[in-house]
Amino acid sequence: MFRIIVSLLLFTAASWGSGSTADNPDGEVIIEEGFGSILSEDLAYPDCPPSSGGLMSPLEGVLPPVRDNEYSGPAWGGYDWGSDHLVYDSPSGVGSSQDFDYDPNTGYIYATLDTYHSTNDSVIVYRSTDNGATWSRWQVSYYPEGSMDNARIRVATTGGVTYICNMMRQNTAAADILWTRRWHADGSGSTWEQVAADVDRADMDADIGTSAYMYATWVPAGTNDVYAARNALAGAGWVNTASLYSNTETAPYPAIAAGTGGVVSVAFNDTRLTTYEQVRIKRSTNYGSSWLGSEQVSNNTGGFDLSSFDLAHARGSSAWVTLMFDVSGDWNFGYYFSTNSGVDWTYGGLFSGEGDEWAGSIRARKTLGDLTLAYNTDPGDIVNFTWANASDPDNFTDPIQINDEAAVNWGPTAGWAGSYSAVLYTRTDYSLWFDSWNNTGISDGDVSSVSGIGVSPNPFRDVATISFSLDNGGPVSIEVFDMSGRLVTTLAEGSSFASGSHQVTWNGTASGAPVPGGVYICRMTSQGSTQSARMVL
Repeated sequence: MFRIIVSLLLFTAASWGSGSTADNPDGEVIIEEGFGSILSEDLAYPDCPPSSGGLMSPLEGVLPPVRDNEYSGPAWGGYDWGSDHLVYDSPSGVGSSQDFDYDPNTGYIYATLDTYHSTNDSVIVYRSTDNGATWSRWQVSYYPEGSMDNARIRVATTGGVTYICNMMRQNTAAADILWTRRWHADGSGSTWEQVAADVDRADMDADIGTSAYMYATWVPAGTNDVYAARNALAGAGWVNTASLYSNTETAPYPAIAAGTGGVVSVAFNDTRLTTYEQVRIKRSTNYGSSWLGSEQVSNNTGGFDLSSFDLAHARGSSAWVTLMFDVSGDWNFGYYFSTNSGVDWTYGGLFSGEGDEWAGSIRARKTLGDLTLAYNTDPGDIVNFTWANASDPDNFTDPIQINDEAAVNWGPTAGWAGSYSAVLYTRTDYSLWFDSWNNTGISDGDVSSVSGIGVSPNPFRDVATISFSLDNGGPVSIEVFDMSGRLVTTLAEGSSFASGSHQVTWNGTASGAPVPGGVYICRMTSQGSTQSARMVL
């Protein structure tokens, strides 16, 4: 357990349950009707939100404004995970939002981002079919007359059909319209659905399981209210629109998370019952059909301003809220946890209490519910990672740095790639990068006696030659891993090699049987030193 508890910071360690309700003065408002669904094939411009023109194809014709590099801190150095994988890099760069999700049915990972054009703007979905090693553009939505932002993405399965659901906000002259666009996993069935007509900011999540709803929460523009709605993905659109909170704090923006058994929650900043900002949570136990009274999560007796928070539900009964608050000019990052699906909350502590920490992101694993957590720290806009097991939600691992370059200050996105924790982050040149925990086992290490590892030809069809040299002779182990971190085959196991240059070969088999084409990692270890090389079969 690495966290420390600082009592003078005053998010105290008391548990909170059955907190006083402070929701809407006239009770809950449920608006049943939805906006319905619009098939892209019925539109003149399928990749453009309905009722908009199609002046030009996405990503063409309009250059983005000149951007300044946000990073101005100390020199950046070092990383603990393996090499980052490039998702997106263009002159426009990531605009202001990014997100990703994993499809357990196919093993594919989907990442979304908004670009940085004032007109002819885009929200793009990239897809990786090899655990995040390589990415290709999968879908694009664009708005020729203005900008788009608030990109979110979730994978949901219902009725035996898997949907890839992309959220975006269209910034029109009349109103900022919140849309979702979804596809089948094969890219067919593109469907537009309007969530709300005038929105400041929104969040989205999906149930864990095979009969999933999509959920959204948002703040209507010009208000201090919080709304939520659900989508059964059956064509009716976003329905059961509920006014959850009335006239409360709307900065930072609310977060929504879904678990199992119909539990879905919205976390929000509130000052109506107390002098200081508090995090409250409002829960539904029937898939967002109706909502219970709100519960208080935090006990902010010190009067700290909240700058951001996030919420996650695990499969089962564990849940977490992370929050960042201002203590005498320092940004401190801490957490609360629940062991009964968000009914009662206990303060867990700070993640370090030293220096600035901000922009935390958390996601629970869809199958078992373990938590991935990522956040920014100083110096140098470092992305730190830690995780907790759903069976022990108050026990986080020591945080480690995972980024290869400095990150922008809006923070990373935490998530999962199969059974491995993963993080998506934007660098200060506004390129988008992905990394996952399975890189640790096959990453480059300190090189003292091993040098010059190479693979030829690469890509290869029949046989790859792995070349390396040793400064000093000794035992050498050479192993091949797939991109999930599984050992495929061993080419040398403690074999003795003299100093000098050597070669070994791999014919793309394991135990005599051919392995599928794809990306593999060759890892060589000698006298405590390790080097890796990527191979494409």
